[in-house]
Amino acid sequence: MVGQDADGGSSRVQPRTRRKGARARRGDLEIGPLAAWSHTLDEKRRELLAGVGHELKTPLSIVLGLSARLLGDDRMAAEQREDVERIRANTYVLLKRVEDVLAVARLDSGAVALDLRQVDVAALVRDSCEGFRSVAELRGQRLDVQAPAKLLALIDEDRILSVVSNLLANALRHAPPGGAVRCTLSVRPGWMTLEVADSGPGVAAGVRAQIFERYQQGSRAEGAAGGTGLGLAIVREVVGLHGGRVAIGDAPEGGAAFVVDLPLRGGGERAPARLIGVAERQRTTVERLRAQLAAGRSTPAVAVEDGAAGASALIVTADAQLGTYVQELIGPRYRVHHAGDALDAARRMAARRPDVVLLDAAVGPMAVAALRRRLGEVPILAFAASLHDVSGLMEAGAHDCVVKPFAPEDLRARVAALVGRGRAASGRVALLGALEKAFAATPAPMALISREGRFVRVTRALCALLMVGPDELLERAVDDITHPVDLSGAVSGRRRVLAGGPVVDRGTWRLRRGDGSFIAAHVSTSLADELEGHLLWQLVPTPAEPAVTRHEAALASRTRRAFERAVHQQLLRCRRYGEQAALVRCSLDDLARVREEHGDEAADHLAGLVFDAVRNRLRDTDVVTRLGGSEIGALLPHAGPEVQRAAVEGIREAAEGQRVYTPAGAIGTGVQIGVAALAGVDSLARAFAVADIGATARQALHLEMLDRAGPA
Repeated sequence: MVGQDADGGSSRVQPRTRRKGARARRGDLEIGPLAAWSHTLDEKRRELLAGVGHELKTPLSIVLGLSARLLGDDRMAAEQREDVERIRANTYVLLKRVEDVLAVARLDSGAVALDLRQVDVAALVRDSCEGFRSVAELRGQRLDVQAPAKLLALIDEDRILSVVSNLLANALRHAPPGGAVRCTLSVRPGWMTLEVADSGPGVAAGVRAQIFERYQQGSRAEGAAGGTGLGLAIVREVVGLHGGRVAIGDAPEGGAAFVVDLPLRGGGERAPARLIGVAERQRTTVERLRAQLAAGRSTPAVAVEDGAAGASALIVTADAQLGTYVQELIGPRYRVHHAGDALDAARRMAARRPDVVLLDAAVGPMAVAALRRRLGEVPILAFAASLHDVSGLMEAGAHDCVVKPFAPEDLRARVAALVGRGRAASGRVALLGALEKAFAATPAPMALISREGRFVRVTRALCALLMVGPDELLERAVDDITHPVDLSGAVSGRRRVLAGGPVVDRGTWRLRRGDGSFIAAHVSTSLADELEGHLLWQLVPTPAEPAVTRHEAALASRTRRAFERAVHQQLLRCRRYGEQAALVRCSLDDLARVREEHGDEAADHLAGLVFDAVRNRLRDTDVVTRLGGSEIGALLPHAGPEVQRAAVEGIREAAEGQRVYTPAGAIGTGVQIGVAALAGVDSLARAFAVADIGATARQALHLEMLDRAGPA
């Protein structure tokens, strides 16, 4: 008789259930203290921000007061007065940023209490616009205000004033010189609507959802000053606290239109008369905008010294004041250009490449890396916010860094050093480029060697003689391929030439080939003209050297077998692990005709050019090899359909773009390409057959036998 638990068998799962419950209770115990600890940290952070903000406002207020005293002194010279005005303007910029940080800290605390009073919103909007009118006149902008005579509503006056001020500053910043800004206040049942529109570039639809996030900025008009990215975030938070909403759309003026809807509530206590007027309460915002626009349009007239008349510098920063100040420091020695961000810098560099780039690190290490790829040998000097940022900027590609605030003489010295370094590197690149062209055209085995004895440039004839590819040879040193018995003589010969001894050192050395054998050659070593510390190496094989056709044929055979084994192993990985990979076979259509009409040398040269070009187009992880005759094979591991298509296009471009020059003119070749996705085939023979571009039945039979035997 089979018994049954009284609880229907559920008692067997009760211990497991109890264990789960215990784990859940332990998790609650762990999460509770963690949440409390996180909350405490947030509170401490907000207290710290608030405390630091208030501490900063004290010295800033003193700086503003002393600046006003100095500006009131009629004995001050014009240049000194201009400097004090800039000190005052930049103090307002810093003060506004401190106020933004304090506002964000208060909003983050979640304990913001609105002081709701009955306020004439129409008068508040008109007064706010009037405070910005003088700023609009700086660039000839038209500021239109449309509001009813009176509109009473229950709002927090100071916070709604911050909304109006931030939206007006944003519109004036982005509207072009001579453009228009419109501020409209209207009423509909239960709601009042504030619309601020401009004739600037607008905001792309793709970024409208993110533009109200902190530290996000939309597109900037040409010459527009940059902001902190906090103003619109504060607008959204304040409007939300009032139960309203804010949206962005297209303005009839052609730019952006910010629309704020607020509930129209009556009642409440009437707001008392304020001792401090609207103009004074929004002065920080107005003065910050004035300073930004003034710096954005200022281009200091400086005379460039003759010694550096040909040098140019590109300053990349969204902070117009910083750009103007840096231009004043380096302007007397360089022709200075400005870019607001990395994209603007890329456009300017496409038209004219500077001698040095000075980059504000606020754009981030990723922008540094992107510009580094575009600039090549042009040096980058980054402005770092702190010493902790320097290592990241240097790793991203900056050649040097200065930490803000920096000493003027330090900046000038670093820029001068980088310009000299960049010009030397550019000259070296130009010489190496000319040498590369000469090496590509010469049929002689030659190489450019560094002072340390490493290969810098090699000719195809040298690669053919040593039976190795250019990339493999460029990773090695001359000593690596020199016979140990001949090594001391080769090294001492190079040293004599570098020390200014003989113009040319000659000797006969034995050099190691790709298959492990040695070839004897007469070697001439001389100094490379205009490339200090570099040597030219010229080789002539000794007449006693036997033909190497058999060795080359054996090497090609071994190479093909190794390639087939690699494809077979990749097939196994595709089956076992579901990897994606591809086999590519390409045949050079016209190589046989080139060989017949122009000789073996031209055909071999063209085949070598195509092979190198194909290998350079593919990834480092791809395997590329000569399969014999006019065929090249490539194995593409971890390659899905997109990678396969890109590889095929790259191979076709690389192959069809190569030319050799003969007495009959430039000769090239077409190419046929076949691809087999290894994830969809079941054998090595099938893979080669799918990618077949002319394989013979004998080759297919050989591969079928190889499949049955398995990898060697």
